[in-house]
Amino acid sequence: MITTIRKLAPDDDLNIVSSLIYETDKYFLPTLFEDNKDIAMQILPHMIRRNTPYNEDNIYVGLVDDKIVGIVVAFRSPIKIDVGAFFDALEGAGVMAAERLEIALKEYFFPLENEGDGYYILSICVDESYREHGIGNELLDGVLPCFGKELDVYVDCAVDNHVALEMYGARGFEKLFTFERVRHMTYHKLIRRANRETIIQQRQNEEVL
Repeated sequence: MITTIRKLAPDDDLNIVSSLIYETDKYFLPTLFEDNKDIAMQILPHMIRRNTPYNEDNIYVGLVDDKIVGIVVAFRSPIKIDVGAFFDALEGAGVMAAERLEIALKEYFFPLENEGDGYYILSICVDESYREHGIGNELLDGVLPCFGKELDVYVDCAVDNHVALEMYGARGFEKLFTFERVRHMTYHKLIRRANRETIIQQRQNEEVL
């Protein structure tokens, strides 16, 4: 169904992208934005334009014809969090949220500095009106080759997000461990190991022996 998967372009509509970023995470982002999408829509475009994990260079978009219907936010990990960029985004949006930002940095963003060497998928979201058409699968299949085969790929997935867990599992992601994060939500740390085709072949050879 998707006609194009590409990096975010300078003339793409940041309101659409920001809305998808907000919709993808009901667990963390409400902590920063007071469960208020209007506040999120003020701040997120500024976060996209600055050196945050949601920077435009880290965003892939999926289009049906010329309409953005899904996004993937992913970056080379581990990442160094630029605290100043977050405060600049708040200032640019004219929003005072220093206390909530400090909580978000401590509980969500700073732990990203401890991710393994590889790539980290921060968000995947599909426009609600286009869901249940396999677009999430298409997005993931489209971006995984961009990461290459030589590095691991990591993602955190809520334990109750069974659709996403099935999607990742079908593409070779394995559970490393389970942990608790913001709002006491429980997540699985998943990994898609580097050179997984070679690993699979080695396992098959061992089974034959």
